[in-house]
Amino acid sequence: MLLEMKSQIEAMRALAIITGEMIDYHKKFPNTLEGKNNLMMLNLLTPVIKSWCTDQSVSLTSIGIQVHGGMGFIEDTGAAQYFRDSRILPIYEGTNGIQALDLLRRKIFQENGKTFDRVIVLMEETIKEGTAQNKKSLLEMSKKLEFTKNKLKESCDWLRETYSADPEKAASGATPFLNMFGWTLGGWIMLRSAIIASSLLEENDNNFLKEKIQTASFFCDTYLPTAASLQSTIINSYKSLSVIN
Repeated sequence: MLLEMKSQIEAMRALAIITGEMIDYHKKFPNTLEGKNNLMMLNLLTPVIKSWCTDQSVSLTSIGIQVHGGMGFIEDTGAAQYFRDSRILPIYEGTNGIQALDLLRRKIFQENGKTFDRVIVLMEETIKEGTAQNKKSLLEMSKKLEFTKNKLKESCDWLRETYSADPEKAASGATPFLNMFGWTLGGWIMLRSAIIASSLLEENDNNFLKEKIQTASFFCDTYLPTAASLQSTIINSYKSLSVIN
């Protein structure tokens, strides 16, 4: 449970940092192509990072209570307060369901889909870099991210095509798609972290860098298969929803 909390928090913090970088880059170079690309990327990723991170904060603070056992449920440890505080986050600043619909209706169509395609390219570059290092842990993470990235792209293509013909059918897959996107982004940023840590290990052998790789490996082993499995939910959930009165 502690490793679940650690790995997810590291992924969420890293994604928040790169979002901040996009804001800074656009503010400093607003009239350049790269500055505009960063703004488009920020627009695409904002609903994903906001919603995925806040949904997981509820899950993680619940795990925090569980770690404390019965003491976590009462006020003495303070764990229950974190859980209560986190519960408002998926509601603030546009509920996460609305964020998912915004992602579906506007953001994945942004620049005729070119912004989303740039995210896929970034993932592919990281996968290529991880594979090129020819180290077992990085190879395994790269392979898992490659598989999940392909499922994410296939799901996005399906949603674009379906939304044009049947918006209601596509909307039933909006939230699972947002979650799939969030987990895949988490796997991508954790692989990036592991690649950097692996390179630094060649110069400085220390436990912190080893832990970064181990934590990234745990994240990819545990959550990327979950992300890939959401493709079926995205495509098939409308079948049962459509017959419910």
